[in-house]
Amino acid sequence: MRDLDITEVARRSGVPASTLRFYEAKGLLSSTGRRGLRRLFAPDVLERLALIALGRAAGFSLEDIARMFAPDGRLRLDRKLLSARADELDRTIRELGGMIRTPTLMKLAQQGLRYTHFTTTALCSPTRSCLVTGRNHHSVGMANITELATGFPGYNGRQPQDKAGIPAMLHQHGYTSYCIGKWHNTPSEETTIAGPYDRWPTGSVFGFDRFYGFLGGDCDQWEPKLFLDREAVDAPATPEEGYHLSADLVDRAMSWISQHHSADPEKPWLTWLALGCAHAPHHVAPEWADKYKGQFDLGWDAYREKVLAQQKKLGIIPEHAKLAPMLEGVQKWDSLSADEKRLFARMAELYAGFIEHADAQLGRLMEFLERTGQLDNTLVFVFIGDNGSSGEGTLTGLFNEQSIANSVQETVARNVARIDQFGQPGSYNHYPVGWAMAGNTPFQLCKQYTHFGGVRNPLIVHWPRGIEAKGELRTQYHHCIDIVPTILEAIGVEAPRFINSVQQASVEGFPMNYSFNDATAPTNHVTQYFEMLGNRGLYHDGWKVVTYHGRKPWENKARWSFDEDHWELYNVVDDPTESNDLMKGRDRANLSDPMVKKLIELVGLWWAEAGRYQVLPLDDRFQMRALGRAGLYAERERMTYYEGAVRIQEFAGPDTKNRSWEMTAKVEVPAGDANGPVVALGGSSAGFTLYLNEMLRQ
Repeated sequence: MRDLDITEVARRSGVPASTLRFYEAKGLLSSTGRRGLRRLFAPDVLERLALIALGRAAGFSLEDIARMFAPDGRLRLDRKLLSARADELDRTIRELGGMIRTPTLMKLAQQGLRYTHFTTTALCSPTRSCLVTGRNHHSVGMANITELATGFPGYNGRQPQDKAGIPAMLHQHGYTSYCIGKWHNTPSEETTIAGPYDRWPTGSVFGFDRFYGFLGGDCDQWEPKLFLDREAVDAPATPEEGYHLSADLVDRAMSWISQHHSADPEKPWLTWLALGCAHAPHHVAPEWADKYKGQFDLGWDAYREKVLAQQKKLGIIPEHAKLAPMLEGVQKWDSLSADEKRLFARMAELYAGFIEHADAQLGRLMEFLERTGQLDNTLVFVFIGDNGSSGEGTLTGLFNEQSIANSVQETVARNVARIDQFGQPGSYNHYPVGWAMAGNTPFQLCKQYTHFGGVRNPLIVHWPRGIEAKGELRTQYHHCIDIVPTILEAIGVEAPRFINSVQQASVEGFPMNYSFNDATAPTNHVTQYFEMLGNRGLYHDGWKVVTYHGRKPWENKARWSFDEDHWELYNVVDDPTESNDLMKGRDRANLSDPMVKKLIELVGLWWAEAGRYQVLPLDDRFQMRALGRAGLYAERERMTYYEGAVRIQEFAGPDTKNRSWEMTAKVEVPAGDANGPVVALGGSSAGFTLYLNEMLRQ
């Protein structure tokens, strides 16, 4: 154990420093002074002796001191932790200069802090791996989404045992942890009932006690495929009965927290709430979308200018900031036909309604925590997206996002004809890339890219009992690996050396607590690398280098090699939107040019960080990665499925794509009518069903 810093202990505990120094002089607080006692007591027992002595010195009775400990002898920690995130939520919300109403987020921001220079990894699974472990995404093998994992250590999608998650870290400190909503961090080939379960949310590596949600990257919000712990379950109601996933997830969060608080109100909990909103499909009831009728008719070009002006007014970006350029090839709004404008505006209305509906559900949870007296002592992190807005909806948007994977061409005319079906059961809709770029105002590019449009996501931190400042902005640079060390410092514990008898690697993030009540303190996170699908970047002390690797969000192949990448250089203090590439027009061979020197320095630092965190070897493939994964699965020419075998994951099912196949079904037909599915593969957005209909049979 390290020596205790008397001043810091006095500040945190409220015990006078003179009292602490007296006990230190007696040898109780010093690690050196306790060496002789180590033969009699384990280190954790020594900590308890020190705490008891401090309690007595501070005037606490033995009864008061006893209440400091849980029944199992561990120090009782009372801080609750809520990590809430919206998937692919962008800057179109009003708190960030946009037009979408989110009163819950507004209230949390007004009573807490907004971090405006917080970054993610540019994709969901990698960002979530950082948030739950406090390590970089390549360090834990999550370079990409789990479905595109490959064999190299930084890319294999397999969370290592020596880099466990924050729920496993806190378990030994008496926390119960709940995971609710989107997960997407279990290797896809390990998501069947056959396991293994080590890397499921409730497995030993991550350590959640309970799970309710979906394992994949997205799902139907009306008819989701859910799991309760490790069992596949149906949604509790149907769309016709008013079901929507966002409401269901918040209902589950309130139910579990309510039961927990009723059973043991002093026992701390951690809740990870990850809504499917605002990832495609943008599913929401028409009345929510209709609130925004006509509000997006101005188009994405004018919308970007309007948001930029409002962001400057709010102080989110400085007055001198410029609007970053649009992605090459995105249509000018004024060049669109009347049908295109009508269709694309409706897609934005659905997205806006989807977000406001989700905000209302989060509001129910905040009201519940306040009503039960838990909100003030709950450290709440609200992550506004785990990457930038998604440009995967192509130039014209999609009624069915799976049409891209199946090479089915959607037309504007066809989609205009079914415009009222968008966002409703049977659709799997996504908006055009133009709206993604508008949502990322003032930055350039979007999800999948290491420019700020892909990685810069605002963060709201709310903790009335622990943060004195209210409604303030924080401009210190931080990254998603910093959340775990922030939680540990807020609780007052260190990352454990061993979890599940496995010695743990160090946490790689930096705690943000220093900034809670000090807006001017310099950041402690000076350097951060980025890599996503071949796009690279590095932030270092106010500077950034970054590459665009020549592939549109919906394309599968880069247009040039890594050796042909153009490294861009930005001073992000003076140019926070990456609008002025300082290498543009410069002779890169001129080594006397200070900007060339700076570029060489930072690119060299990127390679050093890449080697340190398992980024190498580089891989710029996209969907082609999936083609190389066949060796992970046992090839079976014949498969037999018995009664009760439901929800077989795709990776354990028959691969019927691009090949001839035969299926035989043995069905017992009872007397009278016989109706229903015999076999179904996929869902309403893609797949097939063999269905027995008695009327047709007759």
